[in-house]
This record gives sequence, C-alpha cells and structure tokens, in this order.
Amino acid sequence: MTVAQGHQAIIRCEASGWFPKPTVSWVLDGVVVDQNSYNSSSEALDGLYNSISLLTVRGVNSVQVKCLASPPDWTVLIAVVCSIGGFALLVLLILGIVFCCKRRKEAKSSYQKEMGRTRSQIQRSGGAVEQRQGKDNPAYVIDGQTSVTHSEFNDSGYIQTNYTKYLEIPDLVNRNQAANGHASAYNTLGGTGVRKHRHVTIV
Repeated sequence: MTVAQGHQAIIRCEASGWFPKPTVSWVLDGVVVDQNSYNSSSEALDGLYNSISLLTVRGVNSVQVKCLASPPDWTVLIAVVCSIGGFALLVLLILGIVFCCKRRKEAKSSYQKEMGRTRSQIQRSGGAVEQRQGKDNPAYVIDGQTSVTHSEFNDSGYIQTNYTKYLEIPDLVNRNQAANGHASAYNTLGGTGVRKHRHVTIV
C-alpha cells in the first residue's frame, strides 16, 4: 500500500466467520499498537462473528503493517472454572469425611451404651441368683440346742440374724425299759411344732 508523504491512510482489517468473537490487533514494524489507536467492531450472523478493525496511519516513511485476529484467551476462564470446581469438590469431600466420622462416633457411642446396659443387667441377675441360692430351714433344730438362729438377707446383701428361743422338752424314757436295758423310742415336740423321733439305747 502506498501513501503520499504527509498524508493519512485508513487501513481496514476484517475477520469473518469466527466463533467465539475474535480479538483483532495491529503490529507496526514489530511493535504492537495500542488499542486506543484503532477502532474495532463485531457483528454476529448465524451464530458466527464478523469483526472489522480500522487503523489510521500517516505517510512518513516505509513501515510494515500487520493485522492479527485471534480467538479470545480462554486460559483464564478455564483456570477460574477449574478453581471453582476444585474448591467445590474439596468442600464436598470435607463434608463427606465429617459426616462419616460423626456417624461412626454415634454408632460407637450407641454400642458402648448397649454393652454397658447388658453388662449391668447380667450383674444384677447374677447377684440375685447368688443371693437366692440357698433357703433357710426354720424347722431344723440341732440336738441339745435350746435356741437356733434364722438368717435372712436384707436389701444391702448383709445377713441379719434373729434368735428364736425354743423350749426343750425333757426326754421322757420309760423307766421300766431303762431298767431292762432295752432300746426304746420316744418322741419330742419342738417349739416350732415339729415332732422329732429319737432312738436311745440305755446301758
């Protein structure tokens, strides 16, 4: 392109059929021209963009002029999307870990409570069995003993002893049989109403 010295010329650059909208720039002798030194416009047609850029130059000396059309810089947008997606994924991962730990802690606490309840029930039932293994026989009287003790367990597990007096009925032996040296049988009646049968041999 030839321009008379001292005169201005308008250079037109057009980029058609682009998607997304292209970025148009100018380079003079290897130097990028400031965006404020030229005008650019774009028009969408059937989903595609047509861009036009106008650069005004003055004829002073010979220069090399280039018009560059390039797609927009998607690197920053992709980086932002990836950052947001990674952050959301990290938040979801942390929430999942917290939820799992909470569930595990609740399950462990419930298991410990159940075990403690079962252990206490076993201990109570075992203590009751141990306390009730034997029963007192109030009708039993030792020979020659005038009083017997009755033992009972109170609520605290200690033994309370009650003494009960029994009347001892003297042995009644038939003197005739005693004189003859024969064995005889006689009955005595305890204070509790229980009859005792004894065999005695007189020598």
